[in-house]
Amino acid sequence: MQAHLTLDGFTLGTTCKAGGFSMPGYHVWCGAVIEAEDGKFHLFASRWKKDYPFTAWVTNSEIIRAVASSPDEPFHFEEVVLGQREEFYWDARSVHNPVIIKNPKGGYLLYYSGTTFKGDLNTVPPKGKKHYKQWLEAWNQQTIGVATAPAITGPWLRRDKPLLSPRPGKWDAIITTNPSVTYDPKLGWVMLYKSIEKPYVGDSLPAPFRFGICRSDNPEGPFTRLQDGPLFSGIMDADLEDPFIWHNGECLEMLAKDMNGAIAGVPRAGIRSWSHDGIHWEFPNDPCFYKRSLNWDDGSRSEQDFLERVWLLCKEGKPSHLYFATGNSGEGYFDIQDSSNIAVQLKRV
Repeated sequence: MQAHLTLDGFTLGTTCKAGGFSMPGYHVWCGAVIEAEDGKFHLFASRWKKDYPFTAWVTNSEIIRAVASSPDEPFHFEEVVLGQREEFYWDARSVHNPVIIKNPKGGYLLYYSGTTFKGDLNTVPPKGKKHYKQWLEAWNQQTIGVATAPAITGPWLRRDKPLLSPRPGKWDAIITTNPSVTYDPKLGWVMLYKSIEKPYVGDSLPAPFRFGICRSDNPEGPFTRLQDGPLFSGIMDADLEDPFIWHNGECLEMLAKDMNGAIAGVPRAGIRSWSHDGIHWEFPNDPCFYKRSLNWDDGSRSEQDFLERVWLLCKEGKPSHLYFATGNSGEGYFDIQDSSNIAVQLKRV
């Protein structure tokens, strides 16, 4: 990204109904977009078959690549980038949360979270049962890794070991997920991640989720924590996920999902924050940058149940679009039926 890419003075504009990405027969989630050397826009997203419930992102997700000629046009599926592999690998059964950036050494870096579980993949039950032995095993083993490729089309080299693992006995003892990576001239390569202290053992998430921050001199790691504790520890009720971090030319800037509204004032809304050192973060007078309302380009308006995995695209030296994973469900997050990636234009206030 280029200098002065702050979201000061911007707000959400219209959403193109014909744009974005969805796939018949598949749940689609996440969504990371980059403009490559071919002049096209490449979307890296997660998908898993609708033969399984939405919760099967934990056990059956794979990462795909789709292409569009412009940010508002529909993306067309190209290939599976990362899929399943032998059970003994840390990311054997499910890969999720793709983050695509250019490698200053040449080529591309694809950060993601992965997990595995024991037993035959076909033992995972289809629709109807939310939590089961393999699901809980997979959820509690999620960790962050990175793959590299010389071109946006691959081939992708996966690592035998994760890039950032949990720390037993610490606040981030169970998982590392939701990676977001950028380069800071003072700190080097900076990664935000989500974690939690207690394992998932039943029907209720072991909230709250918190963010950790780490750094490296090399985008391929190793990464070390900037501080021992989580960010925003002074906000005791904060429950956060899905960060997107970038350097705006002067400091680090972040968007993230506020799950319970402790910061934004609205549950499942998006907060905005910034930091000069990666540890101390400030908020604008109104920290809520977006809610879950969308204005479509046909003049209609909708209130989305879920607007997640935010991704910022910049063009011609200024913020251009926010991409989201979205879906609706009267039964809550675990029962989303129709999911897709959407592109929301940014406009000046």
